[in-house]
Amino acid sequence: MKLTYLIISLLSLFALGQQAQAQYDFNYIKEGKTPTVESNLNEITKSLFDNMFFNAIEQKHKGQYNEAFQSFQTCLQLDSTSSAVYYEMSKLLSGAAVKDALYYALQAVKYDLNKTDNKNYLEQAIVLCMQTGNLDTTLALFDQLLNIEPENTNYRFQKIYWLIDKNLFNHAMSELDKFPANVNEEVKYSIEATRASIYISVRDYKKSIKVLNKTEKLYPNRARTGYLLFYSYAQLKKNNEAREKLIEATERPGGHEYLFTLANNVYLVDKMESLFAKTSYKAYSCAEILVETKVGV
Repeated sequence: MKLTYLIISLLSLFALGQQAQAQYDFNYIKEGKTPTVESNLNEITKSLFDNMFFNAIEQKHKGQYNEAFQSFQTCLQLDSTSSAVYYEMSKLLSGAAVKDALYYALQAVKYDLNKTDNKNYLEQAIVLCMQTGNLDTTLALFDQLLNIEPENTNYRFQKIYWLIDKNLFNHAMSELDKFPANVNEEVKYSIEATRASIYISVRDYKKSIKVLNKTEKLYPNRARTGYLLFYSYAQLKKNNEAREKLIEATERPGGHEYLFTLANNVYLVDKMESLFAKTSYKAYSCAEILVETKVGV
């Protein structure tokens, strides 16, 4: 706290000093000379800023969040364009006051624009924009992030999944065509599986089946493909094809997660309680194995 009071006192002195400095500089300009004091003032201000900033970081790590926030506010009095300070203030508020946190996050992005292109600032702002439902700003931030790293497939998928969540299916579909051509096979598969999922979301099951059958030939033995085919056929009331694809999905690597779906399908469609019990037991067994494996890791 002593340091905080010291800084505030010094800020007051600097405010007075800057008025005198303005007149001092004016006299130098009038005489055709270059002022020499300004650079020294900047160095002192920077030193004060650095001390206060790291003091705020230390307070944050100690859990002294109110004190840290006040210290960051003091930093802004020294430098009102510091992206790092706005970013830290946004993080402090993000759990309690999302709209205020978003304001500081957007300020961080604003003052960092075309400077360091810090992705952390953009990621923070995007997360908060998503929470507040600000559509246009979220899209603009995603575009800015992708302009910095156009090859980053994770950013592109995050944008697509968010668009799907907002029922902006046409926009999401167009984003699928913006991936670089040189992405690896796993990404290519995810693109086509997501494309099929969008068709399912808009209830165009014939198109989803068409995409999935093509995907099945290019990337065989994928449990996700089998499950999406099951779902598409089931919505078209093609129960035999649906059951066949669901069984295939459960027998593929990672397909154990669809065993519960198979058990429910057996029970609801065929009322075969003995097979339902058998399939359910297998599903629970796989679930227990999976839990044990995760615990072991």
